[in-house]
Amino acid sequence: MKIRLTAFLVLVCVLVFSACTAPSYIEKQFYSAGTLEEGLVPDLPKPDGDFIYRTGTSAYCDKIYISSDEPIDEYFSRILDYIQENEFKIVGTIDSVKITTGNLFLTDDSYVFKSTKEISEQTLNDYYNDDSLEPYYSIIISNNDIEQGEYHEPYQHPENKDIHWDGYYDYYFRGTLIRLCVDEDKTLEYDDKSFDYAYYLEVRVNEQLWMDYSYEPQD
Repeated sequence: MKIRLTAFLVLVCVLVFSACTAPSYIEKQFYSAGTLEEGLVPDLPKPDGDFIYRTGTSAYCDKIYISSDEPIDEYFSRILDYIQENEFKIVGTIDSVKITTGNLFLTDDSYVFKSTKEISEQTLNDYYNDDSLEPYYSIIISNNDIEQGEYHEPYQHPENKDIHWDGYYDYYFRGTLIRLCVDEDKTLEYDDKSFDYAYYLEVRVNEQLWMDYSYEPQD
């Protein structure tokens, strides 16, 4: 029995660690031309100052850590100006976190989309999420169609009548998510080096983004 338990634990460790590819760190590298082209942002503005590209792991996407005198809101403003120069079928920002997933060591979020197309006079605050640990700006773009996902059965709590919902479908689309985030750590340790940064950039291509549960498809 002990042998079987030990073998099982070893197998779990192998699976966990094999899924967690060690990241690489590349100084002064931005996202590749292929990634930006696929993400519909081939000329995405680069940050001022120094930056380090960190390749992703099984649960975390590639990130660019930025040390710059340019404040985060000014850099995001340049990104937003660039996005607004183009026409996209879907434009918006993160409304909320839908699901947090991962393994024992790494976690990642999927997000609920909020459109900004109906806002006539947009400001940076329309794209800002005041997360208590990691405030961020985000913008979502896509030229894809919205797809129908899983159906959720109606539910009524057996004791609390106020907890209930009608049956509904999940709706989602594939798009590009750009996040510019403040990080509470502010120091990146890699290859026996230390890099102090102000914020980091994520460009997530082909991200699955969810509509609010109240979304109804248009005829």
